[in-house]
Formats: sequence, structure tokens, C-alpha cells
Amino acid sequence: MSTVSNIKVDGEKIGQFGSEELDWHTDLNYKERPHAWSLLHAIELPSKGGDTHFVNTRLAYEALPSNKKIQINSINARHDIWSLSLQRGSKDHRKLAPGLPPPDNYTDEDWWKKHNGIEHPLVRTHPNTKKKALYFGRRLNLYIPGIPFEESERLLDDLFKHTIATRDFTWIQSWQLGDLVIWDNRSGMHRREPFDPTERRLMRRTNTQGERPY
Repeated sequence: MSTVSNIKVDGEKIGQFGSEELDWHTDLNYKERPHAWSLLHAIELPSKGGDTHFVNTRLAYEALPSNKKIQINSINARHDIWSLSLQRGSKDHRKLAPGLPPPDNYTDEDWWKKHNGIEHPLVRTHPNTKKKALYFGRRLNLYIPGIPFEESERLLDDLFKHTIATRDFTWIQSWQLGDLVIWDNRSGMHRREPFDPTERRLMRRTNTQGERPY
């Protein structure tokens, strides 16, 4: 179990992720066996903000035209390990221009040739339902090996925009004290709205071990 909180005790953080916005992601996508289920329990909440948005990547995949599904069904994408804690501002993730830059502390323009992540299918199959879903992990610093980087960016940007641009695939959790939310990382992503850093937010989180995506 881990603590998700902006609270400090004697100047020391008691948890992770502070009060800033957390961009769309799935948990531990950079691992060989990413987390399957995640559980989050609300213990203390700010007066406003901090809502969690969920998007169903299975529905997003099923809404794609047949020719696009055929194009991407056998593609692997590479997930970069150092993007774990990297977050994007709300303006960035809603506009999402092609060719997103690397973070400020990683200025090498050829990062995508060198980074040390892991490859997973861009379309993964759920081991229980056998249904397919898009699997981004995090959009930033995800790329498709074997094709020109610019082509990879265009394809991933189009798929990501398709996934997050409509409310048809999304649901928002407006937290109340005591809420416990369980979600499946294998067919969804989530993001968190920012909240006032002067207010307290305390959540307990745990995850279950998943299988290697296929």
C-alpha cells in the first residue's frame, strides 16, 4: 500500500504526487508486467479539485474504423521508464500538438533513439474478456520503433486525441470521503485535476500484479 498526498509533517512529505495535475496514464506501464487493478481510497479531501478522470480505451479502440484497427493491431510501442513522474500541464494535454518535446531536464533531441523503456502492444488483449483496447501508458515519450519518428508521432497523436477528445469514453470521479475506487489499467487510463496546495488531500492506494501485455 502507498500514500498519495500533498501533506507534509515536520517539513517532510508523507506521500507522493503533491497537488499538481497528473496527466493521462496507466500505472507502471514501463514494467514488463504492469499493474492490473488499482485501488484508491479517499481519507482526506480538499474543498474542491482533485477529481479523477477515467477513459475507457476498449471503447476507444472499438470506435476506430476497421482499416485503422488493421493498421495498428500488430504494432508494438516503446514506453520510456523516465516518464514515470513527468507530468504535463492541462493546456498541453488538451491541445497535444504533434512532436511533443522532451522534458526540460532531458534536452537530447534524439531521446527516442536511446531511452531505456520496454515494448508493449499498442493494442492489448484483456486476459479475461479477450477484448482489445488501446494501450498508451503515457503519451509523452511513447513511440513506435521501426518507422520514422515523425510518422510515429502523427499516428500516436491521432489515436490519443481520438481517445480523450470525447466524453463518450470518459467518466469523472468527484471524490467524497470514504470513497473507494477500483479500476482496470489494462483497458483504461486516468488523470487527476490539480487542487489548492494549501488544502490537505490524503489517499491510500494499492495495486495488483498484472501479466505481460499481449
